[in-house]
Amino acid sequence: MASALLRRGGSPAYYLENARLLEVLLGVGESLMAVAVIVSLKYDAGPTVGSRAFAIALVAAGSAFLALAMIHIWNNSVIKPREVERIVSQVPWGGDEVVADVVCGSALAAERSGERLSSGLSVGVDVWAQARKSKGIFAAGRVQQSGPVSALAFADADSRSLPLRVGSVDAVFSGFGTRRFRRLADRISELEEMLRVLKPGGSIVVMTPGDPVEYEVLMRRNGLVEVQTSLVKSFLIFTTYVVSARKLAQPAATAA
Repeated sequence: MASALLRRGGSPAYYLENARLLEVLLGVGESLMAVAVIVSLKYDAGPTVGSRAFAIALVAAGSAFLALAMIHIWNNSVIKPREVERIVSQVPWGGDEVVADVVCGSALAAERSGERLSSGLSVGVDVWAQARKSKGIFAAGRVQQSGPVSALAFADADSRSLPLRVGSVDAVFSGFGTRRFRRLADRISELEEMLRVLKPGGSIVVMTPGDPVEYEVLMRRNGLVEVQTSLVKSFLIFTTYVVSARKLAQPAATAA
């Protein structure tokens, strides 16, 4: 079951993030259910109160793990693609933009952006970008069907040191990778790096689980304007927010 759900290359599970977590949830859930069946069959002739309670506990635990797995699939294959599509569709595309999907994971935002470009470039950046691409996790063929394959590229790099020039990107997208760093200093460094490559007048959109105040404060402290936060609806279990802002087209004039 786990291998079928995790199959890549055009399957409904294409956008699943943290596939290892899903494998664990499914594996543990299936194992607990299997043990429950064995216990039930073993004591079928004359089950004791203890064996019956044990089997019920195993079924309950297995069901919980499988439910978490289904929620993980739902969030990644339905809710996240829908939210990314909503965010990307709000950009006033001209077709020649340069876009960066930082900590791109399965490169959903990079792909959706690339589909809207005619002469621009959408770059997915992640520490595992090249390795994931070589394994077929990035579906370049899907982009080729709806837009120029040259509009999509990948860079293997740390989000705290992006391989992009200062002011070279029109829009920056970043998903849950923004919370992968435990140290606040690392998260600040990551955001400052995204702002370094962002053009004056460019937009940044960050999807973050939990309290969005940290990013709201950091964006305002770095001079961004039009900072807005919205709640992602139907993200089961996890409370997720989208924080967006715009970089000033030019530095504010200083008083004489």
